[in-house]
This record gives sequence, structure tokens and C-alpha cells, in this order.
Amino acid sequence: MKSYRSARDVMAAVERAIADDQPFPPHTNTLHEISRILSEGRHYFWVGIYVVAGHQAVRAAFTGPDAEQEPCATIAVGNGNVGLAAQDGRARYVPDASADSVYIRAFKQTQSEFAVPIKIAGRVVGVLNAESERLNGFASQERVLLKKVATRLALFLTGKGKYIVRKFREKHVQPAETRGYQPASERSIEQSRKVAAGEKLRS
Repeated sequence: MKSYRSARDVMAAVERAIADDQPFPPHTNTLHEISRILSEGRHYFWVGIYVVAGHQAVRAAFTGPDAEQEPCATIAVGNGNVGLAAQDGRARYVPDASADSVYIRAFKQTQSEFAVPIKIAGRVVGVLNAESERLNGFASQERVLLKKVATRLALFLTGKGKYIVRKFREKHVQPAETRGYQPASERSIEQSRKVAAGEKLRS
């Protein structure tokens, strides 16, 4: 049952979910919990968390209607608002989905969308996507909240939860394309993650 929660309470719940993370099958429990917190706490129609694997954004978790044949389980980088966010690292706000030529329609109920890159050190590791049944469904405070959650997810997916990204890459990335799709070294990513998290770097 949905119960509206303040942005502060939502962020606190996200932090608790990450703190409770356990790396065991199916490997995405924490991401599912975060999508649930957002969907139920802020009354979003649908929330999905994607992991970038090679040239695809692969849906790792979601909360909302489940349509097995819908076109958004795997999205090519550069395709749709999720794919564009994965490609250039820029958030995409669509106040009216029916007027947006890029939007990939999965549900007739969706009226607006906000796709936020999950990135660190200039590298996009995933995309947080939210959809609303209302036009202009993501006011500025909603977009600020989702960007904060995406920043926290970036730290998680390049730190404690990096096993999730590894599993998706093992499943979806061909060996030949793995090296070519990394715009920064793993070492620089780890250093940037630690700086963002306030951790000390080794000399």
C-alpha cells in the first residue's frame, strides 16, 4: 500500500536498503527495494533501474506494472530517453510523453517520464527511470530527489554493489566490446567513488 513520504524519509530508506545489501542470488534485491521505496513513497507509476552493459541498458529492477513483452527490458544505448541518458550522461525530463518523439511507450498510462543517469567520474554505470500517470509529473523537487538517489546508486554500484554490474556484464557483454566501452579506468572510478563517499585514498 502506498503512503506518501517526504524526500528526507525516502533518502533515509534508500540508505537503509543499501546498508542491508547482501550479495547473494538473485543479486538485485537491493535495487528492487530502492525502486519500491521510490514508487510507493512518492506515488510514481513505474520505476526502473538499469545497468549499462556494453552498448545496452539492461533493466535490473523495477516496481510497477509487469509487461513481459514491453520494449524496455533491454534498451540500446542512444535509443529512447533511457538510452540517451546512458549515452551522454544527461538527465531527460519529458513532461508530456505523448508529445515526445524519443519516448519508448511501454504503458498507455504513462504521461511523463524522468530518466536520470547513474554516473561517477564521467562514466555512466546505469540509469534510474521514473514514469508518472500525470502530465508534468516530476516537479523540481521530484527531479532533485531522483538525482540524489541516482548519485547514491552510483556510489553503491561502483562500491559495495559492484557485483551487480559485474553479473550483468558477464551475461550481456561480449568479450570483445568490454574494453572499448570504458571511458575511464577502473582505478580512477574507484578513486572518484572514494572521494565522493568521503573515504581516504591510499597513497
